Amino acid sequence: MSIENGLSFVLTDESRKLEAQFVPNKMNKFEFTVASVKQSLSEENFLHLFISENSLFQLVRSCNTANEPFKIEIGELREASGEIVVSKDEMSATLIYSPAFGGKTLTLADVHQCLQEAGITYGLISDQEIEDVLNKDQISELIIAKGLPPVAGTDAQFESLIPQRIKEPCAEQDTVDFRDLGEIVTVEEGQMVMRRIPAKRGQEGCNVFGHLIDCYHGLDTPFSSNKKGVNIALDDNDYLCSAIVGTPVLVPHGVIVLPILTLKCVDLKSGNVNFPGGVVVQGDVENEMSVYALNDLVIEGNVENANLECGGCLTVFGSIQNSRLKADGDVNLYGGINASRVISHSSIEVMFSEYSDIEAGIDITVCDYALNSALFAGNKITIGQKGKRKSLVGGVAWAMLEVKAAVFGIASEVKTYVRVGSNPHIQKKLDELNNSLLANDKEQNRIKKLLEHISAKKAKTTDLHELTELTNLNEKLELTFHKFISENEFYNKELTTLYANLALIKYAKVIAEQRVNIGSEIQISQAILKTDKPLGRSVFRENRGEIEVVNKLSALLGNSALDKKR
Repeated sequence: MSIENGLSFVLTDESRKLEAQFVPNKMNKFEFTVASVKQSLSEENFLHLFISENSLFQLVRSCNTANEPFKIEIGELREASGEIVVSKDEMSATLIYSPAFGGKTLTLADVHQCLQEAGITYGLISDQEIEDVLNKDQISELIIAKGLPPVAGTDAQFESLIPQRIKEPCAEQDTVDFRDLGEIVTVEEGQMVMRRIPAKRGQEGCNVFGHLIDCYHGLDTPFSSNKKGVNIALDDNDYLCSAIVGTPVLVPHGVIVLPILTLKCVDLKSGNVNFPGGVVVQGDVENEMSVYALNDLVIEGNVENANLECGGCLTVFGSIQNSRLKADGDVNLYGGINASRVISHSSIEVMFSEYSDIEAGIDITVCDYALNSALFAGNKITIGQKGKRKSLVGGVAWAMLEVKAAVFGIASEVKTYVRVGSNPHIQKKLDELNNSLLANDKEQNRIKKLLEHISAKKAKTTDLHELTELTNLNEKLELTFHKFISENEFYNKELTTLYANLALIKYAKVIAEQRVNIGSEIQISQAILKTDKPLGRSVFRENRGEIEVVNKLSALLGNSALDKKR
Protein backbone atom coordinates (compact mmCIF):
# COMPACT_ATOMS: atom_id res chain seq x y z
CA MET A 1 0.00 0.00 0.00
CA SER A 2 1.31 3.45 -0.89
CA ILE A 3 1.56 6.18 1.71
CA GLU A 4 2.65 9.75 1.48
CA ASN A 5 6.30 10.69 1.02
CA GLY A 6 6.76 7.85 -1.52
CA LEU A 7 7.20 4.91 0.94
CA SER A 8 5.01 1.80 0.74
CA PHE A 9 5.11 -1.80 2.06
CA VAL A 10 4.15 -5.05 0.35
CA LEU A 11 3.94 -8.59 1.87
CA THR A 12 4.47 -11.13 -0.93
CA ASP A 13 2.19 -14.13 -0.94
CA GLU A 14 4.68 -16.75 -2.07
CA SER A 15 7.84 -15.93 -0.14
CA ARG A 16 5.99 -14.13 2.70
CA LYS A 17 8.71 -11.47 2.66
CA LEU A 18 7.98 -7.86 3.63
CA GLU A 19 9.24 -5.50 0.97
CA ALA A 20 9.63 -1.71 1.27
CA GLN A 21 9.21 0.29 -1.95
CA PHE A 22 10.25 3.91 -2.23
CA VAL A 23 9.59 6.54 -4.91
CA PRO A 24 11.34 9.91 -4.20
CA ASN A 25 9.10 13.00 -4.03
CA LYS A 26 11.23 15.94 -5.11
CA MET A 27 8.44 18.41 -4.48
CA ASN A 28 7.83 17.42 -0.88
CA LYS A 29 11.07 16.26 0.79
CA PHE A 30 10.55 14.30 4.02
CA GLU A 31 13.18 13.38 6.65
CA PHE A 32 12.76 9.69 7.53
CA THR A 33 13.71 8.18 10.91
CA VAL A 34 13.49 4.67 12.34
CA ALA A 35 10.67 5.80 14.57
CA SER A 36 8.69 7.26 11.66
CA VAL A 37 9.13 4.07 9.60
CA LYS A 38 8.04 1.91 12.57
CA GLN A 39 5.04 4.16 12.98
CA SER A 40 4.16 3.60 9.33
CA LEU A 41 4.61 -0.17 9.75
CA SER A 42 2.31 -0.12 12.77
CA GLU A 43 -0.34 1.87 10.90
CA GLU A 44 -0.17 -0.64 8.04
CA ASN A 45 -0.35 -3.59 10.52
CA PHE A 46 3.09 -4.97 9.61
CA LEU A 47 4.90 -4.40 12.88
CA HIS A 48 3.96 -7.85 14.20
CA LEU A 49 6.14 -9.42 11.51
CA PHE A 50 9.83 -10.09 11.99
CA ILE A 51 11.60 -6.83 11.16
CA SER A 52 15.35 -6.78 10.59
CA GLU A 53 16.86 -3.86 12.48
CA ASN A 54 19.80 -3.68 10.09
CA SER A 55 17.51 -3.57 7.07
CA LEU A 56 15.42 -0.91 8.80
CA PHE A 57 18.45 1.34 9.32
CA GLN A 58 19.50 0.78 5.71
CA LEU A 59 15.98 1.71 4.52
CA VAL A 60 16.01 4.98 6.48
CA ARG A 61 19.42 5.93 5.13
CA SER A 62 18.43 5.07 1.55
CA CYS A 63 15.11 6.99 1.72
CA ASN A 64 16.91 10.12 2.91
CA THR A 65 19.54 9.99 0.14
CA ALA A 66 17.93 8.24 -2.86
CA ASN A 67 17.10 10.10 -6.04
CA GLU A 68 15.71 7.02 -7.79
CA PRO A 69 13.01 4.51 -6.85
CA PHE A 70 14.21 1.33 -5.08
CA LYS A 71 12.99 -1.78 -3.29
CA ILE A 72 14.44 -3.44 -0.19
CA GLU A 73 13.46 -6.48 1.88
CA ILE A 74 13.12 -5.51 5.55
CA GLY A 75 11.32 -8.43 7.20
CA GLU A 76 9.27 -11.58 6.85
CA LEU A 77 6.45 -13.60 8.28
CA ARG A 78 7.80 -16.33 10.53
CA GLU A 79 6.16 -19.29 12.19
CA ALA A 80 7.17 -20.40 15.65
CA SER A 81 9.61 -23.30 15.83
CA GLY A 82 10.92 -25.62 18.49
CA GLU A 83 13.90 -27.97 18.39
CA ILE A 84 14.78 -30.62 20.94
CA VAL A 85 18.55 -31.08 21.46
CA VAL A 86 19.77 -34.01 23.58
CA SER A 87 23.17 -33.78 25.30
CA LYS A 88 25.91 -36.25 24.40
CA ASP A 89 25.55 -38.08 27.69
CA GLU A 90 21.76 -38.26 27.16
CA MET A 91 21.25 -36.78 30.61
CA SER A 92 19.46 -33.62 29.50
CA ALA A 93 17.23 -32.38 26.69
CA THR A 94 16.95 -28.70 25.73
CA LEU A 95 14.07 -26.99 23.92
CA ILE A 96 15.33 -24.25 21.61
CA TYR A 97 12.27 -22.05 20.98
CA SER A 98 11.86 -19.35 18.34
CA PRO A 99 8.62 -17.31 18.66
CA ALA A 100 6.16 -16.61 15.83
CA PHE A 101 6.23 -13.29 13.92
CA GLY A 102 2.88 -13.13 12.21
CA GLY A 103 2.82 -16.88 11.58
CA LYS A 104 1.61 -20.00 13.32
CA THR A 105 2.41 -20.25 17.02
CA LEU A 106 3.87 -23.28 18.80
CA THR A 107 1.49 -24.98 21.20
CA LEU A 108 2.02 -27.23 24.19
CA ALA A 109 0.69 -30.11 22.11
CA ASP A 110 3.32 -29.41 19.46
CA VAL A 111 6.07 -29.62 22.09
CA HIS A 112 4.73 -32.92 23.44
CA GLN A 113 4.66 -34.23 19.88
CA CYS A 114 8.35 -33.30 19.45
CA LEU A 115 9.22 -35.03 22.72
CA GLN A 116 7.37 -38.15 21.68
CA GLU A 117 9.11 -38.24 18.31
CA ALA A 118 12.50 -37.81 20.02
CA GLY A 119 11.68 -40.62 22.46
CA ILE A 120 12.15 -38.46 25.57
CA THR A 121 10.10 -39.83 28.43
CA TYR A 122 12.01 -39.25 31.69
CA GLY A 123 12.58 -36.17 33.84
CA LEU A 124 10.19 -33.84 32.01
CA ILE A 125 9.43 -30.43 33.48
CA SER A 126 5.85 -29.28 34.11
CA ASP A 127 3.51 -28.10 31.33
CA GLN A 128 3.29 -24.70 33.04
CA GLU A 129 7.03 -24.19 32.72
CA ILE A 130 6.83 -25.07 29.02
CA GLU A 131 3.93 -22.68 28.43
CA ASP A 132 5.80 -19.86 30.18
CA VAL A 133 8.51 -20.17 27.54
CA LEU A 134 6.02 -20.44 24.67
CA ASN A 135 4.48 -17.15 25.75
CA LYS A 136 7.76 -15.31 25.37
CA ASP A 137 8.41 -13.19 22.28
CA GLN A 138 12.09 -13.95 22.09
CA ILE A 139 14.33 -16.89 21.27
CA SER A 140 14.72 -19.01 24.39
CA GLU A 141 16.45 -22.16 25.54
CA LEU A 142 14.89 -24.35 28.20
CA ILE A 143 16.12 -27.60 29.72
CA ILE A 144 12.95 -29.55 29.23
CA ALA A 145 14.07 -32.90 30.66
CA LYS A 146 16.77 -34.03 33.07
CA GLY A 147 18.07 -37.52 33.67
CA LEU A 148 18.93 -38.94 37.07
CA PRO A 149 22.70 -39.44 37.47
CA PRO A 150 23.79 -42.72 39.02
CA VAL A 151 25.23 -42.56 42.53
CA ALA A 152 28.25 -44.79 43.14
CA GLY A 153 28.27 -46.93 46.23
CA THR A 154 31.16 -47.01 48.69
CA ASP A 155 33.35 -49.93 49.63
CA ALA A 156 33.44 -51.23 53.15
CA GLN A 157 35.82 -49.17 55.26
CA PHE A 158 37.91 -50.18 58.23
CA GLU A 159 38.47 -47.73 61.08
CA SER A 160 41.25 -48.42 63.55
CA LEU A 161 40.29 -47.99 67.21
CA ILE A 162 43.84 -48.59 68.43
CA PRO A 163 45.04 -45.81 70.77
CA GLN A 164 47.81 -43.58 69.44
CA ARG A 165 51.35 -44.26 70.58
CA ILE A 166 52.60 -41.72 73.16
CA LYS A 167 56.32 -40.90 73.07
CA GLU A 168 57.84 -39.50 76.25
CA PRO A 169 60.31 -36.64 75.67
CA CYS A 170 63.97 -37.07 76.54
CA ALA A 171 64.61 -35.69 80.02
CA GLU A 172 67.34 -33.14 80.64
CA GLN A 173 68.92 -35.17 83.46
CA ASP A 174 71.70 -37.64 82.69
CA THR A 175 69.71 -40.46 84.28
CA VAL A 176 66.11 -41.18 83.42
CA ASP A 177 63.85 -43.55 85.30
CA PHE A 178 60.62 -44.32 83.43
CA ARG A 179 59.10 -47.55 84.71
CA ASP A 180 55.65 -47.44 83.21
CA LEU A 181 54.79 -48.99 79.84
CA GLY A 182 53.26 -45.87 78.36
CA GLU A 183 55.84 -46.08 75.58
CA ILE A 184 54.11 -49.15 74.10
CA VAL A 185 50.50 -49.24 72.96
CA THR A 186 48.71 -52.16 74.57
CA VAL A 187 45.11 -53.33 74.59
CA GLU A 188 43.14 -55.19 77.20
CA GLU A 189 41.07 -58.31 76.70
CA GLY A 190 37.67 -57.35 75.27
CA GLN A 191 38.83 -53.88 74.12
CA MET A 192 37.50 -52.82 70.71
CA VAL A 193 40.34 -52.51 68.19
CA MET A 194 38.61 -52.00 64.82
CA ARG A 195 35.27 -50.93 63.40
CA ARG A 196 34.02 -52.03 59.99
CA ILE A 197 31.75 -49.58 58.16
CA PRO A 198 29.64 -51.72 55.78
CA ALA A 199 29.57 -51.00 52.07
CA LYS A 200 26.80 -48.84 50.66
CA ARG A 201 24.94 -49.87 47.54
CA GLY A 202 24.87 -47.44 44.68
CA GLN A 203 21.77 -45.92 43.11
CA GLU A 204 21.04 -46.58 39.45
CA GLY A 205 20.49 -43.62 37.19
CA CYS A 206 18.15 -42.99 34.26
CA ASN A 207 18.67 -40.93 31.10
CA VAL A 208 16.04 -38.79 29.38
CA PHE A 209 15.09 -41.74 27.16
CA GLY A 210 14.12 -43.75 30.22
CA HIS A 211 17.09 -46.13 29.96
CA LEU A 212 18.60 -47.27 33.26
CA ILE A 213 22.27 -46.42 33.92
CA ASP A 214 24.32 -48.93 35.87
CA CYS A 215 26.17 -47.83 39.00
CA TYR A 216 28.99 -49.17 41.14
CA HIS A 217 27.81 -51.07 44.19
CA GLY A 218 30.32 -50.90 47.02
CA LEU A 219 32.43 -53.98 47.73
CA ASP A 220 31.38 -55.34 51.11
CA THR A 221 34.77 -56.69 52.18
CA PRO A 222 34.63 -58.74 55.39
CA PHE A 223 37.21 -58.64 58.18
CA SER A 224 40.51 -60.35 57.44
CA SER A 225 40.54 -64.11 57.98
CA ASN A 226 43.66 -63.58 60.09
CA LYS A 227 42.11 -62.99 63.51
CA LYS A 228 45.07 -63.84 65.69
CA GLY A 229 44.39 -62.49 69.16
CA VAL A 230 41.02 -60.93 68.22
CA ASN A 231 37.36 -61.92 67.98
CA ILE A 232 34.30 -60.47 66.28
CA ALA A 233 32.24 -58.68 68.93
CA LEU A 234 29.25 -60.72 70.09
CA ASP A 235 26.82 -57.78 70.08
CA ASP A 236 27.94 -56.23 66.78
CA ASN A 237 29.47 -58.14 63.87
CA ASP A 238 31.09 -54.94 62.56
CA TYR A 239 33.51 -54.63 65.49
CA LEU A 240 36.70 -56.54 66.35
CA CYS A 241 37.71 -56.86 69.99
CA SER A 242 40.94 -58.12 71.50
CA ALA A 243 40.89 -61.65 72.86
CA ILE A 244 44.05 -61.16 74.91
CA VAL A 245 46.21 -58.53 76.56
CA GLY A 246 48.84 -57.59 74.01
CA THR A 247 50.17 -55.33 71.27
CA PRO A 248 47.78 -54.52 68.38
CA VAL A 249 49.13 -54.63 64.81
CA LEU A 250 47.19 -53.43 61.77
CA VAL A 251 46.82 -55.89 58.88
CA PRO A 252 44.81 -55.44 55.66
CA HIS A 253 41.12 -55.28 56.63
CA GLY A 254 41.80 -56.18 60.21
CA VAL A 255 43.92 -56.17 63.36
CA ILE A 256 45.88 -58.87 65.09
CA VAL A 257 46.94 -58.67 68.74
CA LEU A 258 50.33 -60.06 69.61
CA PRO A 259 51.02 -60.92 73.21
CA ILE A 260 53.61 -58.93 75.16
CA LEU A 261 56.24 -61.08 76.73
CA THR A 262 57.35 -59.64 80.08
CA LEU A 263 60.57 -60.90 81.64
CA LYS A 264 62.33 -59.86 84.85
CA CYS A 265 65.69 -60.17 83.07
CA VAL A 266 67.43 -62.00 80.24
CA ASP A 267 70.19 -64.27 81.50
CA LEU A 268 71.28 -67.89 81.36
CA LYS A 269 68.16 -68.90 83.24
CA SER A 270 65.76 -67.35 80.73
CA GLY A 271 67.90 -68.15 77.69
CA ASN A 272 67.95 -66.14 74.47
CA VAL A 273 64.61 -64.61 73.55
CA ASN A 274 62.96 -64.89 70.11
CA PHE A 275 59.34 -63.79 70.40
CA PRO A 276 56.68 -63.01 67.70
CA GLY A 277 55.32 -59.98 69.52
CA GLY A 278 56.40 -57.22 71.90
CA VAL A 279 58.95 -57.84 74.61
CA VAL A 280 59.44 -55.96 77.89
CA VAL A 281 62.49 -56.77 80.02
CA GLN A 282 62.07 -55.25 83.46
CA GLY A 283 65.73 -55.75 84.39
CA ASP A 284 69.07 -56.28 82.63
CA VAL A 285 70.12 -58.14 79.51
CA GLU A 286 73.26 -59.89 80.63
CA ASN A 287 76.53 -60.90 79.00
CA GLU A 288 76.32 -62.64 75.58
CA MET A 289 72.52 -62.88 75.62
CA SER A 290 70.25 -62.12 72.62
CA VAL A 291 66.73 -60.70 72.45
CA TYR A 292 64.61 -60.60 69.27
CA ALA A 293 61.08 -59.11 69.21
CA LEU A 294 58.85 -59.05 66.17
CA ASN A 295 57.28 -55.81 67.42
CA ASP A 296 58.55 -53.26 69.99
CA LEU A 297 61.31 -54.06 72.47
CA VAL A 298 61.74 -52.28 75.84
CA ILE A 299 64.67 -52.87 78.18
CA GLU A 300 64.25 -51.15 81.56
CA GLY A 301 67.69 -52.15 82.87
CA ASN A 302 71.23 -52.25 81.51
CA VAL A 303 72.59 -54.06 78.46
CA GLU A 304 76.11 -55.53 78.46
CA ASN A 305 77.78 -57.44 75.62
CA ALA A 306 74.40 -58.45 74.21
CA ASN A 307 72.47 -58.48 70.93
CA LEU A 308 69.11 -56.70 70.67
CA GLU A 309 66.94 -56.70 67.53
CA CYS A 310 63.31 -55.84 66.89
CA GLY A 311 60.89 -55.18 64.03
CA GLY A 312 59.38 -52.15 65.79
CA CYS A 313 60.78 -49.49 68.11
CA LEU A 314 63.62 -50.14 70.55
CA THR A 315 63.83 -48.43 73.94
CA VAL A 316 66.57 -48.91 76.56
CA PHE A 317 66.43 -47.00 79.85
CA GLY A 318 69.73 -48.23 81.29
CA SER A 319 73.32 -48.04 80.08
CA ILE A 320 74.64 -50.02 77.10
CA GLN A 321 78.13 -51.53 77.02
CA ASN A 322 79.82 -53.40 74.16
CA SER A 323 76.51 -54.43 72.57
CA ARG A 324 74.85 -54.56 69.16
CA LEU A 325 71.38 -53.08 68.63
CA LYS A 326 69.22 -53.13 65.50
CA ALA A 327 65.63 -51.91 64.92
CA ASP A 328 63.30 -51.19 62.03
CA GLY A 329 61.62 -48.35 63.96
CA ASP A 330 62.85 -45.50 66.17
CA VAL A 331 65.53 -46.16 68.78
CA ASN A 332 65.55 -44.31 72.13
CA LEU A 333 68.54 -44.91 74.41
CA TYR A 334 68.10 -42.92 77.62
CA GLY A 335 71.20 -44.15 79.42
CA GLY A 336 73.87 -43.63 76.75
CA ILE A 337 76.14 -46.16 74.99
CA ASN A 338 79.76 -47.21 75.16
CA ALA A 339 81.75 -49.35 72.68
CA SER A 340 78.53 -50.46 70.96
CA ARG A 341 76.91 -50.47 67.53
CA VAL A 342 73.35 -49.21 66.88
CA ILE A 343 71.49 -49.46 63.55
CA SER A 344 67.98 -48.17 62.76
CA HIS A 345 66.06 -47.78 59.52
CA SER A 346 64.36 -44.79 61.17
CA SER A 347 65.78 -42.30 63.72
CA ILE A 348 67.99 -42.73 66.77
CA GLU A 349 68.06 -40.66 69.96
CA VAL A 350 70.75 -41.33 72.56
CA MET A 351 71.82 -39.52 75.74
CA PHE A 352 75.55 -39.80 74.91
CA SER A 353 77.85 -41.95 72.80
CA GLU A 354 81.40 -43.08 73.58
CA TYR A 355 83.55 -45.15 71.19
CA SER A 356 80.43 -46.38 69.38
CA ASP A 357 79.03 -46.67 65.86
CA ILE A 358 75.55 -45.27 65.20
CA GLU A 359 73.79 -45.60 61.86
CA ALA A 360 70.29 -44.16 61.20
CA GLY A 361 68.21 -44.09 58.04
CA ILE A 362 66.81 -40.65 58.97
CA ASP A 363 68.14 -38.59 61.92
CA ILE A 364 70.53 -39.02 64.85
CA THR A 365 70.07 -36.96 68.01
CA VAL A 366 72.74 -37.10 70.73
CA CYS A 367 71.35 -35.23 73.70
CA ASP A 368 74.70 -34.52 75.39
CA TYR A 369 77.98 -35.49 73.68
CA ALA A 370 79.62 -37.92 71.27
CA LEU A 371 83.20 -39.04 72.00
CA ASN A 372 85.32 -40.87 69.41
CA SER A 373 82.19 -42.26 67.76
CA ALA A 374 81.17 -42.83 64.14
CA LEU A 375 77.76 -41.31 63.39
CA PHE A 376 76.09 -41.87 60.01
CA ALA A 377 72.63 -40.43 59.21
CA GLY A 378 70.60 -40.31 56.01
CA ASN A 379 69.29 -36.85 56.89
CA LYS A 380 70.58 -34.87 59.92
CA ILE A 381 72.78 -35.24 63.00
CA THR A 382 72.16 -33.04 66.05
CA ILE A 383 74.49 -33.07 69.08
CA GLY A 384 74.12 -31.25 72.39
CA GLN A 385 70.46 -30.28 72.58
CA LYS A 386 70.52 -31.19 76.28
CA GLY A 387 73.15 -32.03 78.85
CA LYS A 388 76.32 -30.17 79.86
CA ARG A 389 79.11 -31.03 77.41
CA LYS A 390 77.11 -30.65 74.14
CA SER A 391 80.07 -31.52 71.95
CA LEU A 392 81.37 -33.74 69.18
CA VAL A 393 84.89 -34.82 70.11
CA GLY A 394 86.91 -37.11 67.85
CA GLY A 395 85.47 -39.66 65.46
CA VAL A 396 83.27 -38.75 62.51
CA ALA A 397 79.77 -37.33 62.01
CA TRP A 398 78.46 -37.87 58.47
CA ALA A 399 74.97 -36.79 57.32
CA MET A 400 73.49 -35.84 53.97
CA LEU A 401 71.93 -32.48 54.88
CA GLU A 402 73.10 -31.16 58.23
CA VAL A 403 75.38 -31.72 61.21
CA LYS A 404 74.78 -29.43 64.19
CA ALA A 405 76.60 -29.32 67.52
CA ALA A 406 77.36 -26.75 70.18
CA VAL A 407 81.09 -27.53 70.05
CA PHE A 408 83.23 -29.37 67.48
CA GLY A 409 86.53 -30.82 68.73
CA ILE A 410 88.40 -30.04 71.90
CA ALA A 411 91.19 -27.67 72.94
CA SER A 412 93.73 -30.53 72.83
CA GLU A 413 93.23 -30.61 69.03
CA VAL A 414 91.75 -34.11 68.78
CA LYS A 415 90.99 -34.90 65.13
CA THR A 416 87.26 -34.51 64.60
CA TYR A 417 85.75 -35.14 61.16
CA VAL A 418 82.44 -33.67 60.00
CA ARG A 419 80.99 -34.44 56.60
CA VAL A 420 77.76 -33.37 54.85
CA GLY A 421 76.57 -33.09 51.25
CA SER A 422 76.83 -36.77 50.40
CA ASN A 423 75.25 -40.03 51.37
CA PRO A 424 77.33 -43.20 51.05
CA HIS A 425 74.24 -45.42 51.06
CA ILE A 426 72.57 -43.48 48.23
CA GLN A 427 75.78 -43.49 46.20
CA LYS A 428 76.16 -47.24 46.69
CA LYS A 429 72.54 -47.77 45.62
CA LEU A 430 73.07 -45.53 42.56
CA ASP A 431 76.08 -47.58 41.52
CA GLU A 432 74.13 -50.82 41.96
CA LEU A 433 71.18 -49.54 39.91
CA ASN A 434 73.38 -48.21 37.10
CA ASN A 435 75.27 -51.51 36.96
CA SER A 436 71.95 -53.38 36.81
CA LEU A 437 70.76 -51.16 33.94
CA LEU A 438 73.98 -51.79 32.01
CA ALA A 439 73.68 -55.54 32.57
CA ASN A 440 70.02 -55.49 31.49
CA ASP A 441 70.79 -53.51 28.33
CA LYS A 442 73.52 -56.01 27.48
CA GLU A 443 71.11 -58.92 27.93
CA GLN A 444 68.42 -57.18 25.88
CA ASN A 445 70.84 -56.69 22.98
CA ARG A 446 71.86 -60.35 23.20
CA ILE A 447 68.22 -61.50 23.13
CA LYS A 448 67.46 -59.19 20.18
CA LYS A 449 70.19 -60.86 18.15
CA LEU A 450 68.90 -64.31 19.10
CA LEU A 451 65.34 -63.34 18.10
CA GLU A 452 66.59 -62.07 14.74
CA HIS A 453 68.52 -65.32 14.22
CA ILE A 454 65.45 -67.43 15.12
CA SER A 455 63.24 -65.36 12.82
CA ALA A 456 65.65 -65.96 9.92
CA LYS A 457 65.75 -69.71 10.62
CA LYS A 458 61.94 -69.93 10.83
CA ALA A 459 61.67 -68.27 7.43
CA LYS A 460 63.96 -70.91 5.86
CA THR A 461 62.97 -74.15 7.58
CA THR A 462 60.33 -76.53 6.24
CA ASP A 463 60.68 -79.05 9.06
CA LEU A 464 57.52 -78.89 11.18
CA HIS A 465 59.26 -80.23 14.29
CA GLU A 466 62.08 -77.69 14.03
CA LEU A 467 59.56 -74.90 13.39
CA THR A 468 57.68 -75.82 16.58
CA GLU A 469 60.89 -75.80 18.63
CA LEU A 470 61.92 -72.44 17.17
CA THR A 471 58.47 -70.97 17.95
CA ASN A 472 58.63 -72.17 21.57
CA LEU A 473 62.14 -70.78 21.98
CA ASN A 474 61.03 -67.48 20.44
CA GLU A 475 58.17 -67.16 22.96
CA LYS A 476 60.49 -67.85 25.92
CA LEU A 477 63.00 -65.29 24.70
CA GLU A 478 60.28 -62.65 24.23
CA LEU A 479 59.04 -63.23 27.79
CA THR A 480 62.58 -62.82 29.08
CA PHE A 481 63.03 -59.69 26.96
CA HIS A 482 59.87 -58.08 28.39
CA LYS A 483 61.00 -59.06 31.89
CA PHE A 484 64.20 -57.06 31.37
CA ILE A 485 62.18 -54.10 30.06
CA SER A 486 59.98 -54.15 33.21
CA GLU A 487 63.07 -54.33 35.41
CA ASN A 488 64.58 -51.34 33.60
CA GLU A 489 61.41 -49.31 34.20
CA PHE A 490 61.64 -50.15 37.92
CA TYR A 491 65.34 -49.28 38.07
CA ASN A 492 64.74 -45.93 36.32
CA LYS A 493 62.01 -45.02 38.80
CA GLU A 494 64.37 -45.84 41.67
CA LEU A 495 67.08 -43.72 40.06
CA THR A 496 64.69 -40.78 39.71
CA THR A 497 63.86 -40.95 43.42
CA LEU A 498 67.52 -41.20 44.45
CA TYR A 499 68.59 -38.31 42.23
CA ALA A 500 65.76 -36.21 43.70
CA ASN A 501 67.20 -36.91 47.15
CA LEU A 502 70.68 -35.97 45.95
CA ALA A 503 69.31 -32.68 44.61
CA LEU A 504 68.84 -31.58 48.22
CA ILE A 505 72.58 -31.78 48.82
CA LYS A 506 73.09 -28.19 47.65
CA TYR A 507 71.41 -27.10 50.90
CA ALA A 508 73.85 -29.09 53.07
CA LYS A 509 75.47 -27.23 55.97
CA VAL A 510 77.37 -27.60 59.23
CA ILE A 511 76.30 -25.52 62.24
CA ALA A 512 78.51 -24.75 65.24
CA GLU A 513 76.37 -23.10 67.90
CA GLN A 514 79.32 -22.13 70.13
CA ARG A 515 82.77 -22.86 68.64
CA VAL A 516 84.97 -25.03 66.43
CA ASN A 517 88.30 -26.11 67.89
CA ILE A 518 91.61 -26.62 66.09
CA GLY A 519 91.89 -30.11 64.63
CA SER A 520 88.35 -30.22 63.28
CA GLU A 521 88.00 -31.06 59.59
CA ILE A 522 84.79 -30.12 57.79
CA GLN A 523 83.92 -31.53 54.37
CA ILE A 524 80.89 -30.42 52.33
CA SER A 525 80.54 -32.42 49.11
CA GLN A 526 84.12 -32.36 47.74
CA ALA A 527 85.24 -29.15 49.50
CA ILE A 528 87.34 -29.52 52.68
CA LEU A 529 88.16 -27.01 55.41
CA LYS A 530 90.80 -27.81 58.06
CA THR A 531 90.60 -25.46 61.03
CA ASP A 532 94.01 -24.04 61.92
CA LYS A 533 92.58 -21.63 64.46
CA PRO A 534 89.54 -21.65 66.73
CA LEU A 535 86.28 -20.38 65.19
CA GLY A 536 83.31 -18.98 67.02
CA ARG A 537 79.63 -19.47 66.35
CA SER A 538 79.54 -20.33 62.65
CA VAL A 539 77.62 -21.82 59.73
CA PHE A 540 79.55 -23.69 57.04
CA ARG A 541 78.23 -24.01 53.47
CA GLU A 542 79.67 -25.02 50.11
CA ASN A 543 79.96 -22.19 47.59
CA ARG A 544 81.36 -22.88 44.10
CA GLY A 545 83.50 -25.77 45.19
CA GLU A 546 84.85 -24.12 48.34
CA ILE A 547 83.64 -23.90 51.92
CA GLU A 548 82.25 -20.58 53.07
CA VAL A 549 82.33 -19.82 56.78
CA VAL A 550 79.75 -17.31 57.97
CA ASN A 551 79.56 -16.00 61.49
CA LYS A 552 76.05 -17.08 62.47
CA LEU A 553 75.26 -14.02 64.59
CA SER A 554 76.19 -11.72 61.72
CA ALA A 555 74.19 -13.83 59.30
CA LEU A 556 71.14 -13.42 61.48
CA LEU A 557 71.67 -9.64 61.34
CA GLY A 558 71.83 -9.82 57.56
CA ASN A 559 75.58 -9.06 57.25
CA SER A 560 76.89 -12.27 55.76
CA ALA A 561 80.13 -10.60 54.65
CA LEU A 562 81.43 -10.44 58.23
CA ASP A 563 83.86 -13.07 59.43
CA LYS A 564 83.89 -14.64 55.97
CA LYS A 565 86.62 -17.05 55.05
CA ARG A 566 87.37 -19.14 52.00
